[in-house]
Amino acid sequence: MQSNDLEFARGSNLQYRYFMITFKGFETAQKGQIADLLEEIYKTFYFKGNEFEDNKQYWKQLDARIFENLTRENDNGFVTYFNNELIGMCYWAKLNSENEIKLKDNGITEKFTGRGYGKMQIIEMIRRLQKKNCAKIYVTTGDNDFYKPAQNMYLSCGFIEIKREEKYGNKLIHYEKTLI
Repeated sequence: MQSNDLEFARGSNLQYRYFMITFKGFETAQKGQIADLLEEIYKTFYFKGNEFEDNKQYWKQLDARIFENLTRENDNGFVTYFNNELIGMCYWAKLNSENEIKLKDNGITEKFTGRGYGKMQIIEMIRRLQKKNCAKIYVTTGDNDFYKPAQNMYLSCGFIEIKREEKYGNKLIHYEKTLI
């Protein structure tokens, strides 16, 4: 796709000549869709033992929390649509400081990976957080092949690696991005 194919529409829409990516509030999804979306995003990841089932429980709890507190949670993330199909989400939480956040969940379904939509989500998140005078964003990703695209995406969006560690048998990479 050539750069002149990209047009910026009003608000949070990135519009291409033949399709549209939109970032919308969680209320545009139905209860249960966030959990299903996260399950779809991570279905190809290799989980050890009961980790997938444990994560499914977390995703269901997150879904319930989002829909119980839509006003607050819309301030902490959004869902992404390709035309009118739900394909991804971005969700963050404030840290101790009001102007620092931790990116908790960011992903695109397998059918739509490799097209730059995850990077568009990160750019949209950065745009929203800059409007709120957020100073720093932190994100952690795995240090394995499943997470290579995410690692490259974070680096290409200006995040810098700050630490590597092993925790609970998983190798992790921590990144940060300074906004102010």
